[in-house]
Amino acid sequence: MTGRTVAEAQRILLEHRLRSVVVEPREVTETTGDTTRIVIRQSREPGTQVREGFEIRLFVAPPDTL
Repeated sequence: MTGRTVAEAQRILLEHRLRSVVVEPREVTETTGDTTRIVIRQSREPGTQVREGFEIRLFVAPPDTL
């Protein structure tokens, strides 16, 4: 999911029957809900097999870095 927008990553994960949680950087004090933010890391390595319903964490870049 790295390099994709949050919205795109969430859509793909849903298609594969996986759950997602967006993890904001510590510097961000309020939730922006901005689904155009870019995923910089995910909780499982790409290609790792997981069970249906597994939760994938999507780590996003701080808003002022992109």
